[in-house]
Amino acid sequence: MRQLPFNGKKSKPAKLRRDFWRPMAVIQFAQGQGVVGRSVFQKLREFKREHELSWGWQAKELLAKTKPRRAEALNAQKANSVADMAAVLGGAGSGNRIWVTDETVKAGEGDEASQTLAPATVYWANEFDAELAREWPANVSHQVGLPPRTSRREPEEEAIALPEDLVGPSQTEAPATAQV
Repeated sequence: MRQLPFNGKKSKPAKLRRDFWRPMAVIQFAQGQGVVGRSVFQKLREFKREHELSWGWQAKELLAKTKPRRAEALNAQKANSVADMAAVLGGAGSGNRIWVTDETVKAGEGDEASQTLAPATVYWANEFDAELAREWPANVSHQVGLPPRTSRREPEEEAIALPEDLVGPSQTEAPATAQV
């Protein structure tokens, strides 16, 4: 509820039902790139806030609408969100940490650092939402369907091997299970 802007009286629902809410997309980076993910999330929040506060070329069009229609237009940010995702994943925004520094050594020339964009995968709930952006950078791959929810895993403990005479016959062969 705190993420929804106040654009006038009755422009914000009293409460959100979980059965009506569903994520539009999930952005995933490689293992160990949490800093990149947090930076991208921060840039997306900054761009969202800017869309709420500065209307730009839409100002005359929005001010000509009635208050309920204006609030509805300001809350409809799907196209802006997708365009912002494409821009941020392409390296836009000052301080964006999606730029990863790779150090390469050339023979006889010493060390030279080059910057590349970190690879990202965007999982879409609706495959046609990705088409709202004009273009996507080369480091982004797209998948249709949201990934399954995963919780933080605890570090796996090492299994303790028991001598066979202490283990009963029913415990020696455990059925194979797969996590789904």
